Amino acid sequence: MKSLRIFPQTAGGLSIFLSLMSVCWLASVLTPLKAVLYVTTGLSLFVLPGLLLALALFGRQSYRCPEWLIYGAVLGIGLSGYTAITIGYLMRWSPGPILLGILTLTGACALLAGAFWNRPLLPTPRRWESWEYVLLASMVVVLTAFVAVPFLNVGRLTPMGYGYTWLFGYDFLVRGEYITAMTTGFPPHSLPLAGEPLHMYLVGYALPAFVYSLSHKAVPLHAVLQLSTLALSILFYSSLFCFLRVFLPQRRVLISTLFVCMFSYSNYWTVSLLKYALLRPGQALGFQKVGQELAKYGYVSHLFTPLVLIESPAMLALSLLLLLLFASELAKWEMRRYSLALCFGIILGIMFGIDASISLGLMLWLGVFYGGRLLRDPSHRRDRFWLLVAAVLSCGAVCFSFFSMGMYQFKSAQELQFSPYSWFFKFAPLYLALEFGPLLLLGLWGFALRWRRDHSDFPMALVVLAVIALLQVAFVQMAVLPRIRMAVRILPLVLLVGVGYLFQHLYEDTGHRRRLYVSWGIVVLALPTFFTDVYFTSNVKDVNETHYVRIADRQACDWIQKRLADTAVIQGEPQYLGYVGGYTGYRGYNGRQELFTSLIADFAQRPQALGWPYIASELVPHGEQIVKQRMEDLQAMLSATQTETILAVARKYGVTHIYVGPYEQSLHPGLLSTLAGAPQRFQEVYSANGVHIFFVVEGSQRELAKMPQG
Repeated sequence: MKSLRIFPQTAGGLSIFLSLMSVCWLASVLTPLKAVLYVTTGLSLFVLPGLLLALALFGRQSYRCPEWLIYGAVLGIGLSGYTAITIGYLMRWSPGPILLGILTLTGACALLAGAFWNRPLLPTPRRWESWEYVLLASMVVVLTAFVAVPFLNVGRLTPMGYGYTWLFGYDFLVRGEYITAMTTGFPPHSLPLAGEPLHMYLVGYALPAFVYSLSHKAVPLHAVLQLSTLALSILFYSSLFCFLRVFLPQRRVLISTLFVCMFSYSNYWTVSLLKYALLRPGQALGFQKVGQELAKYGYVSHLFTPLVLIESPAMLALSLLLLLLFASELAKWEMRRYSLALCFGIILGIMFGIDASISLGLMLWLGVFYGGRLLRDPSHRRDRFWLLVAAVLSCGAVCFSFFSMGMYQFKSAQELQFSPYSWFFKFAPLYLALEFGPLLLLGLWGFALRWRRDHSDFPMALVVLAVIALLQVAFVQMAVLPRIRMAVRILPLVLLVGVGYLFQHLYEDTGHRRRLYVSWGIVVLALPTFFTDVYFTSNVKDVNETHYVRIADRQACDWIQKRLADTAVIQGEPQYLGYVGGYTGYRGYNGRQELFTSLIADFAQRPQALGWPYIASELVPHGEQIVKQRMEDLQAMLSATQTETILAVARKYGVTHIYVGPYEQSLHPGLLSTLAGAPQRFQEVYSANGVHIFFVVEGSQRELAKMPQG
């Protein structure tokens, strides 16, 4: 430590450099150099407006504040994403207009930076010490090591085919569908439900979509997704670090809190171990039933692990939330200037376009907390009222723009329902103790000690935020989204502050060392989750938890990408299963539903009349009815022995090509001979390794013209 005090700048700079080198190493191993260059270029462009706008937050002292660089980058990605989506809807999705729009936005942000250069919106934060740079760099190294093993196993070739563990085979591939839809044309249309418009939050996907378009789709889509997710995960943890250091300035306290955050965040390993034991062959029928119920919840914890591996939009939204909380704490939870109130409102509005499920609760929190302060404290009540109105109006204007552009539909409000969550009321204590582990136990303990010590310095705003998150889980149903989503996003951020308060109290209270030992014992008991998460997100040889794609099918999809039009509608078996096996189940169930994929949409990046129904039904209102009808029609088409039946369904849904691979042939033995026997109606355009693709000659050109053009 002596060397750090003598050479603070050298030690901090060297640690940051080494951490960035570890990131560069992982990026170079994961993807081709071309992909790294394109993602770096796109990221540099997207962060530019935010870096300039953040100068208005910190003023002429910005160069001394790493928060300027971190939060400026986050803000830039959000602003540029909003700009890109707006251009896509109002004009077209193209790198040229988007580049021009972002540069124009950058110029406007530069003017704002100049206006607030000498009167920044926020007080100057505490200056960083050398050990804090080292600590942040250590977090980046740990994060890189954590994601390296799962990332390196995405799409790995196994004897069963190309493997994608459950987390990647579901969320990761689906996010690729959204990006492909955006780059095909605006307004985007659903790939696994051809012809249906895609109305959902898209701002968080603007960065990878822009990079993919910028490369003219010459770099692998999944490589772009992985690299952009890696960049956002670094920004998320950096934002979290900046947020925590405001509340926890002591070295030992901050290090201990971040250890819990990085390594001991959950007790979910107990669920993983129990599930693994109960589902092993030879177990009694009763144990198998319990194991099958646990199978619904997966092997991987639901807090930080899904975020840093596959949920880049949620990371961007949470990073912006951390910016709001950081700025609010610096400003002592007062919006004293209209410019700051407008900034808060715009950030909340952009978050609505990134992840609506999170932002709605945050809007309620803003109104409840700041409105409550307005009612409790009569001083400056009029000024506070109009400041709150300014924040609400600016937020509302941004939110309204998403509806007016068509990204959201006004009738989508029907998807928001008041519905008590009976499961949560029954199992909340057990679930929260297992999922949140030390965060919950130590966090609540820390908040209780803080309240007893000093009411005036208690972070009531964070507690209100946590309560609103729990109430949203308990009483609000948002379409098909998981009910627990708000809790697993918001509660960890709040509870980490409580964990820090606990360590602060225990380190100061030298007379009760036993409490400190108990706390660290709770932390150590949660350590296995770190390793089980790494293992189960990378074990592509586990046929019970892995999506597979046959080599022959993958080669056919590569051919489709190179040879067929972006708007060609290609239909095979909707529920593709690359490996027939996995859980047999106590009811004779063969293959988990979660192990299906939308083969054409995910790997050929082309529309299907129907892909995996579980995914397709979530993408549009009343999706279950649409999927049910299409499933019946397509099963009739694939099982038909009369070409007229096949043609009728193909015309109905605009199918231009019929895909007949080994899986389709096993389910529909007569399909290949029926198509091959009518060359005047179905022209074979591809045949290799047991995969056959037929062009629907009759009616295809007419139906193709109806599809959205890229």
